[in-house]
Amino acid sequence: MAMEHDQSNDHTETNDVIPDNADEAKGRAKEAIGTLTGDEELQSEGKRDQATGQVKETIDKIGDKAKELVDSAKAKFND
Repeated sequence: MAMEHDQSNDHTETNDVIPDNADEAKGRAKEAIGTLTGDEELQSEGKRDQATGQVKETIDKIGDKAKELVDSAKAKFND
């Protein structure tokens, strides 16, 4: 039996990624401005923001994969 793709939550996954990418973009901007102005503290803050965005993105991916595995197990159990 083929599984149908539930698109009802697709927009949620996209919305979850946007703030993470915003953290990374904000961090890149801060780091660049810090580099241009010689502000080492701003550079460091930018690097922290980028790392925070990357961690959030990784956590989201792990959560998505876990959901896929649970859905797959449910589908096999229901067959």
